[in-house]
Amino acid sequence: MAEPLLSVDHVRSGYRGGDILNDVSMQVYKGEMVAVVGRNGVGKTTLMRTIMGLLPLRAGDIRFKGVSVASDAPQKRARAGFGYVPQGKMIFPFLTVAENLRMGERIGGGAGALDRVFEMFPILRERLGQHGGTLSGGQQQALALARALAGNPQLLILDEPSESIQPNIIQEIGQILQRLNRDHGLTIILVENNFSLIRATAQRAYVLDRGRCVTELTAADVADRERMLRHLSV
Repeated sequence: MAEPLLSVDHVRSGYRGGDILNDVSMQVYKGEMVAVVGRNGVGKTTLMRTIMGLLPLRAGDIRFKGVSVASDAPQKRARAGFGYVPQGKMIFPFLTVAENLRMGERIGGGAGALDRVFEMFPILRERLGQHGGTLSGGQQQALALARALAGNPQLLILDEPSESIQPNIIQEIGQILQRLNRDHGLTIILVENNFSLIRATAQRAYVLDRGRCVTELTAADVADRERMLRHLSV
């Protein structure tokens, strides 16, 4: 079997108050879209921040394309091909749309990166001179995703993209993720509690509970509404 694009091996991580993740392992292969699910407070965001290098490892290893990145700073991981859309969007509200996109493009965007972004998010081309903080919630989420895509990532990490977003916009986000994965072969990790978005996009899923990965769900499991809902919500 091919080597995983991303391997998370027996990871322990957390904050000053103590560990949140305890012996978490998962693998994501090139071209997959994998969801990470679980009830609120089980460590999903902590895992994404640890993968991105925003939190240090206390034990274990993280490998990207077979090479350990455990000691690499977030900016080095971004240059290596990580794209990250954090929970809460986290755009630069006092910068224009164009300036926000330029921040992403500087990481690794090559020729045509912004053209692809504008093809998927035409509204952003119309708002290039507008400050990010004045956009609607859905437009800010589009900007956060577009900023990550402007760097031409090989691995896109999305943390709760449906949070505080209208249902019709969530559906559009799902369609965009499907296009990125299906048509462009982009590998995606999706942290999400919206069942409809998970079922429409994810090919399999890992379930976190109390800082541990307790089970792996197949495509059939992901499509099973009752089973999935047991792992979601508060």
